[in-house]
Amino acid sequence: MPDTERELLRDHQARTVPVVPAWLALPLGVALMAGGVALVLVGAGALPVVPRSDVPPAVPYSVGVVFVVVGAWLIAVKLGDGLRRARARRLRRSLPGALWLADHPWSTITLRCIEERYETRAGDESTWTASYQLHADRLEIDPAWGRMAGQWNVPVTFMLPAAPFETSLSARPPRYWELAVHGESPGVDFDATFLVPIYATTSASDPRAG
Repeated sequence: MPDTERELLRDHQARTVPVVPAWLALPLGVALMAGGVALVLVGAGALPVVPRSDVPPAVPYSVGVVFVVVGAWLIAVKLGDGLRRARARRLRRSLPGALWLADHPWSTITLRCIEERYETRAGDESTWTASYQLHADRLEIDPAWGRMAGQWNVPVTFMLPAAPFETSLSARPPRYWELAVHGESPGVDFDATFLVPIYATTSASDPRAG
């Protein structure tokens, strides 16, 4: 039975980081930038105010620079969020059968063979597991391909090496194949890895994984 209860995953690596809400970022950013510019002008002596003998000009100038930088960052957060949402809406209209392309800019798919080895660290003689890549093949994904081909699934084909690199998960240490998907986007990139069963067959006339 599937587990449908909401549960806090304490060791789960989140894919986003908390920032100021988009609706608040623009007005707060503009206010900080305006206040920062005013403080910079005060510190530079370009904005007449009643001076205080116990506050050197460098103080409002430095605080103003910090306000301007933080305000610019908040405005950039809002603009980036707006551009990302506009892109998603545009792609959803142009790619009605490929919502996965509209949701995230998937970039590469990599098939690789990993072999683990138990090795001893120099100095403390402790044992650790080292992972070695024996073979890798990477494909770049072009989102326009689906539109040109008239279909929204992306078939991929990899040429496998002639060497006997078949999956051996029952061995210790094991050897296995991974299919790694990587997508670049503003903020935190997406990365997912899947085990792929690849074994030798009696007929090796078509050494491809698809």
